[in-house]
Amino acid sequence: MTLVPDDRVQRMYRVRVALFLICTVLLLLLLSYFYQGLQTLNALNQIERDRDQWQRPSDVIQALNLHEGSVVVDFGSGVGYFTLKLSSLVGKNGGVVAEDIRQESLVFLRIRAFLRDQHNLKTIRGETDDPRLPAGFADAVLIANTYHELTAPRLILHHLADSLKPGGRLVIVDRGP
Repeated sequence: MTLVPDDRVQRMYRVRVALFLICTVLLLLLLSYFYQGLQTLNALNQIERDRDQWQRPSDVIQALNLHEGSVVVDFGSGVGYFTLKLSSLVGKNGGVVAEDIRQESLVFLRIRAFLRDQHNLKTIRGETDDPRLPAGFADAVLIANTYHELTAPRLILHHLADSLKPGGRLVIVDRGP
């Protein structure tokens, strides 16, 4: 039997206590982060229920003239107010491309889509002057509550027109000038 010196035992004990405390703090930070995320998701649901009253989403969606199998772009999608509504409308054979310049918004959108079991959407992080959309793939593009924020509207509209199939529709819903 080999005896371990007392100072080595005490050092090993201190290291274990320090590792335990570090892991505990990291776990608490992680739990706090998840809790804040859940609070944000709950707040979004309430905000969107209120938004349904003034946004009139059925009128906006009707203007897009979509059907099962359509492909639609939600330009400036944010956390997906319209994206999630459009996803169920175009069905499994269709698709929704949510484009936004804020990565955090797109992450929340992906989480929300996963929780709702909506898998026919794709997210694209665009730039202020280029939405990074492929040419000629979309049946419709929706710009809702975003047009007034564009710094290069002509250039963006040019890119969006290029992303539309022949006969595709562009619908802009925004506040007045």
